[in-house]
Amino acid sequence: MSMFIGHKLIQEDSTLVLYLEPQLTEFALDFLRKNESEKNKKRTSLENGIYEYISKNLPDLKIGAAKVMLGSMLVASFSFGQAMPSYAQADMNLHQSQMNTSYSVKSGDTLYSISQKFDTTVSHLKKLNHLYSDMIYVGQSLKVVSDQLYNVKYGDTLYTISKKFGTSISHLKQLNNLSGNMIYAGQQLKVIDPHQKIYVVKYGDTLYKIAFMYDTQILPLKTINFLVGDMIYAGQTLYIPDHYMVSDPKSFLVLVNKKYSLSSNYVPPNMVVPNIPFTFNEYHQKKLLRKEAASALERLFNKADQEDIKLFGLSGYRSYERQDAIFTSNVQKKGLKAANQFSAKPGESEHQTGLAIDVTSPSVNYGLSQAFGDTKEGKWLKENAPNFGFIIRYQKGKESITGYQYEPWHIRYVGIEASKEIAQRNIALEEYISNFFSFQAL
Repeated sequence: MSMFIGHKLIQEDSTLVLYLEPQLTEFALDFLRKNESEKNKKRTSLENGIYEYISKNLPDLKIGAAKVMLGSMLVASFSFGQAMPSYAQADMNLHQSQMNTSYSVKSGDTLYSISQKFDTTVSHLKKLNHLYSDMIYVGQSLKVVSDQLYNVKYGDTLYTISKKFGTSISHLKQLNNLSGNMIYAGQQLKVIDPHQKIYVVKYGDTLYKIAFMYDTQILPLKTINFLVGDMIYAGQTLYIPDHYMVSDPKSFLVLVNKKYSLSSNYVPPNMVVPNIPFTFNEYHQKKLLRKEAASALERLFNKADQEDIKLFGLSGYRSYERQDAIFTSNVQKKGLKAANQFSAKPGESEHQTGLAIDVTSPSVNYGLSQAFGDTKEGKWLKENAPNFGFIIRYQKGKESITGYQYEPWHIRYVGIEASKEIAQRNIALEEYISNFFSFQAL
């Protein structure tokens, strides 16, 4: 039996990444615990296994270094001190295109051109990257290959492979487009996404407990694991979803952020233009809000006017397409990492709910600035918004929870009961939702 179940080639430094057979977990852990003299014996065994694997599977390549991995854990590194020769470059490119996991979108790229480059399909790319339309932007990082490969050995069956990787026969067949159970030695099968978070079920676990533990929901947990019921068993391996669409976008408590997103075709119901002063006179979709939020905003602005507080609406509803254009522009100006701190990706913006609006005042030149929070208007808004069902959505000190920088101008309608509790407890909407639904389930 080979020590390794698969490999990945890193083109830049000719490094071969080898993935240990899961049955050798004890060997790997023992290797990490041993003293140097005992470790050298096991190191020799590893090195022999590497040479055997290379000679059998990659005979035409010269490898500069090798890393041995057990899942995501580094077990050992080896340097062979020899760079890859030019005659092997074509073969290397072939393996690299198969094993790359991400691609940075360039000017002129489309999902179709990227799918052709990586021998996949547009629908697969969209599913892999949680895309709800064909729009992509320069600098965006797309996952292009999700699955670790396994070389079928003599005697293997779909059943034995599924047990080895903690998955199911139906999942393997779906991943590999197999209509029957026939496989053959040497065949490469997709078995698991190396970036997918997994959890091994323990005694006493329930789907609810696991969903709560990973801040997810039961439905996507069942969907990603092909579960038809709520039954799970100790030792079972479950995939943990890391991103999904919200189930009830019309709820006043809908949570939209970098983990919970809206569909590209979602348009809020019953939107109207609130009777408040805006920074511009002409009609624009960003004047729109859902009727309930608009009515509450009118009462909030009337109260402000009575107390000589000058507030103006700047940007309310924002469609998926408009958010995509805004985010793409911000990425081009600031770069992807910086842009994602103050600008939402399409589908991840609260403005698409029709329940959020950016508010400004003459004291900050009708713009959006963190300095607004220190003005009399900003302080008044923070103190009074909860009385009308609004919260300051992105609070100072909650950046690690909300995923965005402090925005004293961004208010979100959640209803008076929720807004008052959130303000009183000085918590983020994420914390309120978590506590609220945990209590409801008890």
